[in-house]
Amino acid sequence: MQLLKVALFHTDGRVHEVLFRPGQLNIVAGPSRTGKTALLDIVDFCLGRDEPSIPAGIIDLTVAWFGTLWQLDDGARVFLGRPRVPDDHKGTSQSMIRFGGDTLDLPTHAELHPNTDSVSMRVEVGERIGLRDARLDNGDLQGPFAVTLGAAAFFLFQRQDEIARSDTLFHRQSDDGVARTIRNALPFFLGAIDGDQALKRAELASAERDLRAARLAADRAAITVENAREQLQSLLRQAHAVGLTDAEESTNVVVLRGILETVRHRDTETFANAETVAEAQDRTRALRARRSTLRQELGRVLDDRDLLLESAAGASGYGSAIRQHAGRLHSIGLTGEPGEAARCPVCTQLLQGEDPTADHLNARLTRLEGEIELLAAARPARQKALARLTEETSRIRSELVAADDALAALESAAGTPGERGTPASREFIRGRIDATLANFAEVNESDPDTTRIAAERAAERVEMLKRSLDEDADARMIAILDSVNETLTNFAQTLEVEHSDRVWLDPKHLTVVADTPSGPRPLARIGSGENWVGYHVAAHLALHHWFVTHGRPVPALLMLDQPSQTQQSGSSDRDNDVVRRMVRQLFDFCLDLAPKFQIILIEHATIGEDWFIDSLVDWDDHGLVPSEWASEETWNEASRLDGTVDEAE
Repeated sequence: MQLLKVALFHTDGRVHEVLFRPGQLNIVAGPSRTGKTALLDIVDFCLGRDEPSIPAGIIDLTVAWFGTLWQLDDGARVFLGRPRVPDDHKGTSQSMIRFGGDTLDLPTHAELHPNTDSVSMRVEVGERIGLRDARLDNGDLQGPFAVTLGAAAFFLFQRQDEIARSDTLFHRQSDDGVARTIRNALPFFLGAIDGDQALKRAELASAERDLRAARLAADRAAITVENAREQLQSLLRQAHAVGLTDAEESTNVVVLRGILETVRHRDTETFANAETVAEAQDRTRALRARRSTLRQELGRVLDDRDLLLESAAGASGYGSAIRQHAGRLHSIGLTGEPGEAARCPVCTQLLQGEDPTADHLNARLTRLEGEIELLAAARPARQKALARLTEETSRIRSELVAADDALAALESAAGTPGERGTPASREFIRGRIDATLANFAEVNESDPDTTRIAAERAAERVEMLKRSLDEDADARMIAILDSVNETLTNFAQTLEVEHSDRVWLDPKHLTVVADTPSGPRPLARIGSGENWVGYHVAAHLALHHWFVTHGRPVPALLMLDQPSQTQQSGSSDRDNDVVRRMVRQLFDFCLDLAPKFQIILIEHATIGEDWFIDSLVDWDDHGLVPSEWASEETWNEASRLDGTVDEAE
């Protein structure tokens, strides 16, 4: 996608066009205060920005519409137009879009009507350049965002007040939220991640939520059934203790409830005769003996568990110590590599003969690494044993509670030992059973298995989605940046900026970092406006070189506003050389990628060489707005609006 025309439509229907040539360097050179800087702002506005930074002045007094004509990679064309923002508004989303073949031209003034909004326009044009359905993770609670032409536009422009800054690298980077958008979108535009990355991550997040809910439901179902089982078992033991039933214990909730329902509805006369005092004492004695045995078992299991935990903690500490020791031996380089000749640890020179110290250290390191492997192998078995002891602890405690309940029932059901098993004590326990079953919620014993299976399926879906994510994205990003940084370094060296021996792009902080004698320094810590401009230009050329050569969905355009501003043209041979070197680099860049890339350079400086002259855009001395578009009085009024006809250049 390259720019063919920028058009201004007068309120009375007249049109003024500025023509550009695709696939090459286009230089807009002319006197100051003629509207050159406004070109960049108009193109940015026509690409969908709602609050333009177009300078106030004659444009506000004469122009009704702004228009741009673009050529797409497939030969088709698209017109993007925006009405001038009303005086009482900060911005507008009204837009006009018109697609056509290779003969499409600007619409007439009468045909200018908004037919879409800026967001829809960016989406529609973005789809034509390869941004269809691209959504990225925004890294916050706002969720994923659609990648449209607006995100790509941040790589297309360098305003006069941006190209010489040390604290930002990209267009509008200091605006709210822009840096985050650039940071999140850059891996996509470079090709490190797919456009459906955010959709996959959203699906994964949803699946992980479902998994957590399924596991919670499984745990809840298991707890519900277990609580019901323990409650019914306790009642059964109490009923058994007073002679209400001779039924054996069961772990099945349905069976337990059936037994208790039988006890609940039987007549008192149908029960066996009351226990004798001796029988009641025997039952009580047996329960107490069982409780004592369970307490002893619980103490033993807890001791074993405590010992295992102490062992694990000791092994962890020992493992950490020997890993640290082994790491030190590796880090200081005393041991060397297997089969490597012995070296002095101080001067690193090869030693004559064998060094027993190095041999000893290598043997020690080998033993340490063997111990680390043994500790790692023992960890799963230790964890398995710990889980078994924890489960046994839970079982014993549950049986202790049941035994305590049964003893409490025997003691509370009768005031004296001789009354145990009497009709009164039985009625007391029957009353407790009746009250419990009357309010007992239905429990499906298969729920834990059903919910567990659902949780397992949810876990399988999570794992499947994790595998579908591009696990190599980070590695691919590193590899891509290695290539981009090599190109960036070459451009920086061609431009002869300082500290250009090794330069790299920092995608996290959105800056350039240079390797200096005192260590890596970001752009903000590299002096000289000349260096700042040079690094801005080099970084954008390196990125666009990658975009073009790898078919990435970014418009093949770079607009630079006065990169020579830190030099005074004609003041010295050195300044002239710096300007020529930079402009020539831009020219050669387009030539190398021709016809796939276009640079529009807005400049004061001129170079009297054929390649420069051939790159000049037809720019009348009257500038962007023809002089006949307004009376002398209107021109004077425009000058009073902001003190200039254009931004300072």
